[in-house]
Order: sequence, then structure tokens, then C-alpha cells
Amino acid sequence: MNINPKSSKLVLVCALGMLAAFFVPWLDYSDAGMSGYNLGLLGPFGYYVWIVPALAAATVLLSVLGVSNRGIGAVCGIVPLGSIVYFMFRLVNEGQDRTTEGLLGLAGRVLELGAWLTIIFSVVIIIAAVVRRAGSTPQTTQSGA
Repeated sequence: MNINPKSSKLVLVCALGMLAAFFVPWLDYSDAGMSGYNLGLLGPFGYYVWIVPALAAATVLLSVLGVSNRGIGAVCGIVPLGSIVYFMFRLVNEGQDRTTEGLLGLAGRVLELGAWLTIIFSVVIIIAAVVRRAGSTPQTTQSGA
């Protein structure tokens, strides 16, 4: 596998982790764990869940092809992270959960391992895509006068 020097191996590893987390239970619904795969089979709104593995697969594909994976890696992290946060706010604000425990308490009760792994991989992939190593800074040319 030939990885572009401008690519990040950590972005590739996180994308692979997000692909694996897609098949691990995300939500606890009626005492049954629902994975991202199961959520994708729920109908029109469930189809949006398929964006997560599609972006992760695109990140892996670009990494394998030797193209810089940082741009798609950032998108691959932002989309699922934003989606999970949006889903949790909707649960709290739509009255699904009228307790005073708040967003984090609800997340602790509703989200399963797959969702937590997706959140962790999303945060790490965003950081890895945005931050460059100190040794990989682009070279600038100096014009002599």
C-alpha cells in the first residue's frame, strides 16, 4: 500500500475503525442493541446512516490509491459526529426524555459501544486530518534579492 506523504495513517486507521464500529450496536432500543447496519434498514430516515460507512470507505479507498486522505477524513469525522449530536439534541428537545439528567445522561443510557466508538474515531480523525506533524510541514521557496 502506497500512502501519499500528505496523507495521515491515523486517518486511515480511524476510517477502518469507523467501518468496524458500524456493525457494533449503536443504540439501546427496547433492550435490543441496534447497530448502524440495523438502523440503515429502518426506512427513509435510516438510509442516511449509510453515509457513515460510505465516507469511511471513500477515505480508505483514497488512502489505498495514494491520494491525500485529509480532506475526506475531516468530512468522514464531521458528518457522523454532527449526526449523533443532532440526534441526541432532538431526543432531548422533542420530549422523548423529559428528565433533568440532560444530554450526557441521556447519551449514557441510549448510546451503545458502536456509537461511542464512532464518536471517538470521529474526534480523532478530525484532529488527525487537520493537524499536520511537525516534520511534514510544506517547504516554502525563498526568493533571493
